[in-house]
Amino acid sequence: MMAGGAPTEPLVTRYSMDVRKVERVYKTRKTVMNATKKTYTFLFDVLKLIKSREEAARLKERGVDPSKSQPAKFVGMYNRYDQERFGKKQEDVMRRTALATTIPQTVSTPDEPKKRVSRTPIIIIPSAMTSLLTIFNATDIIQVSFLFYESHLSFNNDFSIGYEFRNDRTETQREKYASKYISIFDNNCPVLLPYLIVDQPNKFTDAEWDRVVAVFITGQLWQFKPFKRWHSNPVEIFAKIPAFHVHYDDLNIDSNVLKWSVTRLPVSRTKRHMDKARFRVFWETVDRWIPANRPHLRW
Repeated sequence: MMAGGAPTEPLVTRYSMDVRKVERVYKTRKTVMNATKKTYTFLFDVLKLIKSREEAARLKERGVDPSKSQPAKFVGMYNRYDQERFGKKQEDVMRRTALATTIPQTVSTPDEPKKRVSRTPIIIIPSAMTSLLTIFNATDIIQVSFLFYESHLSFNNDFSIGYEFRNDRTETQREKYASKYISIFDNNCPVLLPYLIVDQPNKFTDAEWDRVVAVFITGQLWQFKPFKRWHSNPVEIFAKIPAFHVHYDDLNIDSNVLKWSVTRLPVSRTKRHMDKARFRVFWETVDRWIPANRPHLRW
């Protein structure tokens, strides 16, 4: 109170005015009392479940199967208004049934499991009996890069009988190292890569043709008759797949091989220790070709 009885005004400083200008009201006395609205409708489902379990236990004590028990239907007195409502329901059901028959319905069938696509590379070799590379010794080239030609002739006294009952394909594995240089101080373990060797590609599917990574030839045109994908044309085949020709270095090369784009692999009759170096050229060519043209295969 001031002198004379006049009321005093609240003291408001300049600093408090500046503070109030930048203040933001987050909550007031009323808003702080407000709470988020929660619904408890899920409790009704819980109560229904408890009630159904209690009812099932009660029926089980009486010796009644709960699954076969049905609530008794209430039969009331005749009511004209109920009959009218029943007639309307019947009309609605008939209308929906007629409409449903005109609308095509799609039946959702479960997805069939997809067949696993093979990623094994395929090497095609000649099926001729006179070829240096046959289905009998092809696994030796894959595994040890050595050509055993005389061994498969002595495998059976009658070579024609053994050739008649041969399999047209065989699967083998190749050891491949992550690095070219093997050191005793390096943990460079080999990886076994599968290869499928086939000498009769007559019934190849498109997926199998996509897995072919190399073809060995003899120089005869009849060898390319099963290559229906490229119209049995050697020029077109060699433009799509790397081709190789194994021959003895002291024999003349077939004239067709000289004209085609084929990598020649000469083998010596006496210097058999050179086979590994010869077939290393084959593997270097295949290892460069697969990632550029067949990256989906294992190599």
